[in-house]
Amino acid sequence: MRIDIESKIKCVCVWLTAEESERADINKKIDEITEKYKGTKFKVVIFRSGRRDLYGLTEGLIKYNKDWEENKLEKAIGF
Repeated sequence: MRIDIESKIKCVCVWLTAEESERADINKKIDEITEKYKGTKFKVVIFRSGRRDLYGLTEGLIKYNKDWEENKLEKAIGF
């Protein structure tokens, strides 16, 4: 677990691995951090790593967005 306190943007970033996300002691610590910053101007943000193929998922998302943009353009032009 890594905790970054970003004072400029009033954000507490908590970074977890996939394994840490499943641990009860880590989840208790997250509850404590959230409680500590409740009522302050800071927002607690939890980033959890997944177990899926990031490269493949990102590649699929980029392809989907490219295809969607091309289809949108074709409809606008009328082809």
